[in-house]
Amino acid sequence: MNEYAIKSTTFDHSGARQRTPNFGTVQGDDFIRLTDAQGSSIRCNAGYLWVTFEDDVMDHVLYAVQAMTIPNDGTTIIGGKGTYSLEKGPHMSMAS
Repeated sequence: MNEYAIKSTTFDHSGARQRTPNFGTVQGDDFIRLTDAQGSSIRCNAGYLWVTFEDDVMDHVLYAVQAMTIPNDGTTIIGGKGTYSLEKGPHMSMAS
């Protein structure tokens, strides 16, 4: 998956849920999907992360040491080529 393919990824809320670690790596075609994560923080530790939020017309790119707070409880998709860490907000759950 490249940077431009993130938006074409479905925001479907169905499917099995699985635990996503508080830190990890996304590379190439990998991505993680978060739900109900409003108030949680995403930090790029190395490389870059491509972040897109449900109902947001803009994509966001984080480079090493940059962070942002998830603005809503919709689906958040994180892709790119880098390492991330998550500081969970009060409602955060993970989807596959």
